[in-house]
Amino acid sequence: MIGFFRNGSPLRLLFLLLLLLLIRLPVLTLGLPLLEPELNWMLVGERMRQGHFLYTGIWDSIGPLSAAVYWLIDWQFGRSQSTYQVVALLLTFLQVTLFNRLTIKNQLYPENTYLPGLFYVVLMNLCFDFHTLSPVLMATTFLLLALDKLFIQLNQRAVSDRVFEAGFYLAVAALFHLPTGVFSLFALVSLLFFGSSDFRQYFLLIFGFSLPLALTGLIFYLMGNYEGFVRQFVLSLFTVDHQYAVGWQAILLLFTLPVVFVFLGVSNVTGSMRYINYQKRCQQIMVVYLIFAGIFLILTPQLSPAQLIVAVPGVAFFATPYFLATEKRWLNEVVFGVFFVSSLFLHYAGLFPSLPTHSLLGLEALRVKPTTLRQPVAGKRVLVLGEGLAEYRLNTVATPYLNWQLAKKELLDLDDYQSLINIYRNFEGDLPDVIIDRQRMAKRLFARIPALAQRYRPGDEPGVYWRRQ
Repeated sequence: MIGFFRNGSPLRLLFLLLLLLLIRLPVLTLGLPLLEPELNWMLVGERMRQGHFLYTGIWDSIGPLSAAVYWLIDWQFGRSQSTYQVVALLLTFLQVTLFNRLTIKNQLYPENTYLPGLFYVVLMNLCFDFHTLSPVLMATTFLLLALDKLFIQLNQRAVSDRVFEAGFYLAVAALFHLPTGVFSLFALVSLLFFGSSDFRQYFLLIFGFSLPLALTGLIFYLMGNYEGFVRQFVLSLFTVDHQYAVGWQAILLLFTLPVVFVFLGVSNVTGSMRYINYQKRCQQIMVVYLIFAGIFLILTPQLSPAQLIVAVPGVAFFATPYFLATEKRWLNEVVFGVFFVSSLFLHYAGLFPSLPTHSLLGLEALRVKPTTLRQPVAGKRVLVLGEGLAEYRLNTVATPYLNWQLAKKELLDLDDYQSLINIYRNFEGDLPDVIIDRQRMAKRLFARIPALAQRYRPGDEPGVYWRRQ
C-alpha cells in the first residue's frame, strides 16, 4: 500500500476516498451509539429552528458557526445522526484532499506523494467519535487552509495578503470551536521565528484574526445578546469547569503509535541532506504546530478523543518522511500494516463493549446513557436540572438552560433577586411539561418563586415534577 500511494498521480485521491469508505461504511451500517456531545448539538440545532436565539434562548458554549450548521441540518433533516455522519465523512475527505494538496503545492517533501493523505485517512479513524460532525472537525478544515497560507508566505518571503487570509481562516476556526483560537499564537510564532520580520505581517495576521471575531460580536450586539455571546462563548473557555469524557490513559493509548511515527519522522528529517532550507523551516513550523495542539488539549473544556483531530495534520506530516527515507519496501509495508491494523483495533475496541480491550479506553462516558427514570418520559418539553442529557433523547428542551455548567451559575444563585427575576422570565416564556431535578434543588426554587410552585405537582418518582393541567 505504501508503494502504491507513494506515487504522485492525482488518481490516488480516488483510492483514498475508496479506502475511507471501506473503513467507515461497515461501522456506519452497523450503527454507531448516540454520543452525549452529538445529542447536545442536535438539541442546539433543534431549538434554533424553533426560533430561539443562541446565547439567550439557548444557553450553551457552542461556537456560533457550528450552531448555524446544526440549525441548517435540523431544518432540513431533523435530529438525524446519519446526516451528521455522512457530512463528517465528506468533510474528512475534503480535509484529506486539502492536506495532501498543500504538501504537493508547497513542495514540503523531496517528491510528490499521496502518503500524507493515506496517513490522514487512517488517523481520522482512530476512534468512533471522529465519525460525527463535531465543531473541532469543522474547525480543523480552516486550520488546514491557514496552514496552506502560512507555507505560501514562508516560501515567498515577502509581505502579501496571504498572512491576512491565514488570520481570517484561524478566526473562522475559532468561531466553530473556540479553543482552536490558540493556533493564532502558533501562526504568530511561526512568522516571528521562521518568516520575515516585517511588522506589517504581524499586523495583517492580527487584523485578519480580529476582523471576523469583531464582526460576529457586532452582529450579536445588534441582535441584543452581546452579553450572552461574551459570557457563554468567549469567557466559557476560562469559566466553565473542565469535563473529561475520557481519561488521559485513553488519549495515550489512542495516540501512542502516532507519537512514535512523529519521533521517527523527526529523526529522519533532522540532519537529512534530502531537504532544502525552506522544507526544513516548514518542518520546524509543524513541530510548533504539534506543541500548540498539546496546548489546545490542555485548554479545551471538554476533553474527548475527537479533540485529537487538530493533531492529525502534524502527525500525518511527520509520518511521511520515515516511509520516504526507508529504502526497504517490504519493511515499509510491514510497519504500515502494523500501524493500520493497530488503528482499526483501537477503533473497534472503543466501539464494541463485548471486546476485552473495551475497558482500557473507557469511552462509556461519551455515550448517551439510558434514562434512570422508572417511567420514561417521551414527547414532552423537559428541563433537566443537573448533568446528563438522557431525558432529552425522546423529548425537546424547555427553557434556555441546556448546558448545566452555564445554567447552574444562575439556577443555584437563589439568594440574588435579579437571578430570581431572570429564572421566572425564562420559565414563564418557555414553561416545561416536566422538570427532572437531579440536583434536588426544585423545592428551594419553588419556595423562592411561589408562582412557579403553583404550576407544578410532584410526580410518582422523587425529583420529577409535572406541570399542572
